[in-house]
Amino acid sequence: MKFIPYSNKQGLLLPHYVEDWLPEDHLARIADTVVDQLDISSLEIGYDEEGRPAYHPRMMLKVLFYAYASGLRSSRKIEKRLQTDIAFIWLSGHQTPDFHTIADFRRRHAKILHHLFVQIVLLCSQLGMVKLGHIALDSVRLKANASRKKTRELNELEEALRETKEKITQIFNQAEAIDQEEERQFEKEQKDLPKELRDKQKLLIKLEQAKDILKRLGLDKVNLTDPEANFQKTEYGLKPGYNGLCAVDGTSQVIVAQTMVTKPEDTDQLKPMVEQVKDNLKTKPKELSADGGFYSGENLAYLEEEQIDGYIPDTSNHRIENPANNLSGHPFSKENFSYSKEEDTYICPEGKTLKYSQTKTVTDKKYKRKKILIYEGTACLSCLSQPQCLSRGNRSGLRHIERDGFEEYRARMKLKMQTEEGKTTYLKRSYIAEPVFGHLKHNLGYRHLLLKGLKGAQAEFSLMCIGYNITKIWEFSKN
Repeated sequence: MKFIPYSNKQGLLLPHYVEDWLPEDHLARIADTVVDQLDISSLEIGYDEEGRPAYHPRMMLKVLFYAYASGLRSSRKIEKRLQTDIAFIWLSGHQTPDFHTIADFRRRHAKILHHLFVQIVLLCSQLGMVKLGHIALDSVRLKANASRKKTRELNELEEALRETKEKITQIFNQAEAIDQEEERQFEKEQKDLPKELRDKQKLLIKLEQAKDILKRLGLDKVNLTDPEANFQKTEYGLKPGYNGLCAVDGTSQVIVAQTMVTKPEDTDQLKPMVEQVKDNLKTKPKELSADGGFYSGENLAYLEEEQIDGYIPDTSNHRIENPANNLSGHPFSKENFSYSKEEDTYICPEGKTLKYSQTKTVTDKKYKRKKILIYEGTACLSCLSQPQCLSRGNRSGLRHIERDGFEEYRARMKLKMQTEEGKTTYLKRSYIAEPVFGHLKHNLGYRHLLLKGLKGAQAEFSLMCIGYNITKIWEFSKN
């Protein structure tokens, strides 16, 4: 016989259980098992006995978690899969919530998703997948569900507010001019407001909210579609979006902490991420690696205080740290001045002393105030190297060195990162944290967000991370 007999018109007797059609090692089975282990009492308490019975939240979670683990997050597409896909049919128990129900469930329980994420992290720890021997921090910028064309600066917002208020006043005046009686009826029955006025009133509320968010968050621009979104450097260019951060454990690449923020900078997020790891797992990591975006004196000091062995390069200072530059072109850079803690002085490359001169308070780009110690040269006027050492704008003829309270932490990190052990340890982040976002963005297609606002973005990012961790449990279960 050349071919296996085939006919799609012949009646087929299916197994009694849909489960029999699902392979034993299918990802949906792991999603089912994981959700059955979760405490969802805080979620169930939001339902009451009256009215029409709701779909069971445990079933809805299984469907959502499996969908996000598979790269599927559109509520309309999930609805279709519930009718045609064996895995979705099995997870839902043949129930078919429509896309409105799925979207409402995701939006309604956005706050609870992070608590469920933590429970799954603890489950991974119980399975031996999390050791906290080494964690790596990384971040990803995801485009918001908003158009850049809808972004306005403060002066543009104020102009739009003025024009909208004038237009609303004009509409009311026109109504009054037509008929006083109609105007009284017009004011009583708000449901009969003209569509033009209703639209203007909605726009006015949106503009007021956008202006408030712009001032409250200290932003330069605000997007009218998603006012909480901030400009991020995405793969599509500079777009309104959010910054998602993850702490990934080195044992099985499980995400042990995650958050979504509006600020594009990572510097302020190291401490909150480590604290979240401690809260989630009730212990702290032994080692931590992160890219230069997390580098700051405050962060290095925090890691040492927490007795966490950190590995973070100072990419902001790469030019003067290049040995070639230090030998030619920058022989008198600050890096070539040695500091004596006992004497509280600097020694320049020519062997001359710089003593403490004064303390000044400065405000950095993030509006943080900090004290800077100034050290001044004592023999610069007679030094033959003075022209090479001083900057062009120096009128005093004396070399100055600035020092804050974190110089020693930076120096220790620099020495550590120059060792072979330091370089090898830092490289761990390239195969611990980076593959996580590679999988989310390139394998699953999560390059932008569907939900608006910071709460919506955080909820969706929690679902992405939950789906990812369920995939890691699935891989672990097969070994």
